[in-house]
Amino acid sequence: MYGSPEEDARLMEWARAAAEGDEHALEALVERFERPLRVLGSRLLGDSQAEDLAQESFFRMLQSLQSFRGESRFSTWLFGIAYHTALGMRRRSRRPAEDTVPLESAAEALAPGDPAESQALRGAVEWALARIRPQHRDAVVLHYLRELSIAEVAVVMRVAEATVKVYLFRGRQELYRVLEKEGGFTP
Repeated sequence: MYGSPEEDARLMEWARAAAEGDEHALEALVERFERPLRVLGSRLLGDSQAEDLAQESFFRMLQSLQSFRGESRFSTWLFGIAYHTALGMRRRSRRPAEDTVPLESAAEALAPGDPAESQALRGAVEWALARIRPQHRDAVVLHYLRELSIAEVAVVMRVAEATVKVYLFRGRQELYRVLEKEGGFTP
């Protein structure tokens, strides 16, 4: 999705320039990552906090640029900042994510063709995702919807790859249970 070495070098160049006050470099980073960060925020926190998460993530990225060691892709590092910022926002708000977790592409990928079927599936998945454990939901969103590899999800969540695999396995089980038993939907 993201990540040739050349692109990473360009992103780091923009980030360094933005940290030194270059508005065009910051604009380029915002143009590249604002939508993916807002979508991630919407899926982890709900629509009402998505924009705040994106803005806070850019701010923290600029503040912590010195800590980027280049052990992962720039985008993985930035999504890690966004993920941990979302966790903090969740703790501060002391309430779970909103029941609506937009999944524009998930339903189309699972039910291509029929828009009504796709809309029904999207609604069912949104409803079910909002009802599973936060760590499992986060792993599912990062891996299946943001298309990060298991290794990248591990970096973002700061857990072992084996833990990510467990979260994904349990997340799929919970989704199935919620969809089938509580939602009356057979996947």
